[in-house]
Amino acid sequence: MMIPHGLFAINKPRGLSSVTILNKIKKLQTKNKLKLGHGGTLDPLASGVLVIGVNDGCKRLQEYINCNKVFDFAS
Repeated sequence: MMIPHGLFAINKPRGLSSVTILNKIKKLQTKNKLKLGHGGTLDPLASGVLVIGVNDGCKRLQEYINCNKVFDFAS
C-alpha cells in the first residue's frame, strides 16, 4: 500500500479556523493515521488558501510560512 506524502491547498472558507479544517481532514482518515500540518494560520474571519502537508510534506511547510503573502480585505 502506498503511503501519501506531499502538499495540497484548501480554499478555507470564512468562519472556520485553520485547526478546524485540519481536524475535519483528520476525521476522514479510516485506516492510516497520517501526519498532517498546515503552513500558517488564517484568521477564522478570513477566507483563503491553506497549505496542508501530509507526512513528509510537513517538512516543507516552512517554505510557505516564510514566503511573501498578499492580503486583500474589505471593510
